Amino acid sequence: MSKIKSTQDLPSKGCLRKILGFPVRSLAFYHAALTHPSFRNENFRLTKGLEDFDRLEFLGDSILNEVICQKLYEKFPEADEGMLSKLRSILVSQKILSRIAQDMKLHGVLLLSKNLRQNFKDILKAKLLTDALEALFAAVYFDHGQSKAGAFILKLFKRYFDPKLLFRLDPNPKSTL
Repeated sequence: MSKIKSTQDLPSKGCLRKILGFPVRSLAFYHAALTHPSFRNENFRLTKGLEDFDRLEFLGDSILNEVICQKLYEKFPEADEGMLSKLRSILVSQKILSRIAQDMKLHGVLLLSKNLRQNFKDILKAKLLTDALEALFAAVYFDHGQSKAGAFILKLFKRYFDPKLLFRLDPNPKSTL
């Protein structure tokens, strides 16, 4: 969407339930998580009062890191700090996060300005989807709490905890050598 005429054009609870896999209690944080600042600037009257996308992204990034670090710590008890850091950086990379966001079809509900929507390609697309996914983690946290947010993240990342797959996905192939 590039222009909305009313708040009815924002993703509904049913739409979000399909994407998330669980019911939404309060739409406000999800709408904020999926409303890029460029869209808010273009549609100020309609988005006035929404929580800030960037603040949610900031918190979602921290939530994601905590959940991933705990899982890696449990799953790889013999790994030292350096290896755990390397695995974490692979998992929380833009490459993995944008893949997950694409699999969730977040691009279909992400609200961007008309200009960004027209230029929604490659690197910009990956960055925007990654930011929205991190903001979405914070929205789940506020709507359902830490436990549900953690379980949601682990479900999305489940397939990526395979060590062989992780090293194939390493964004820095030189470090694998």
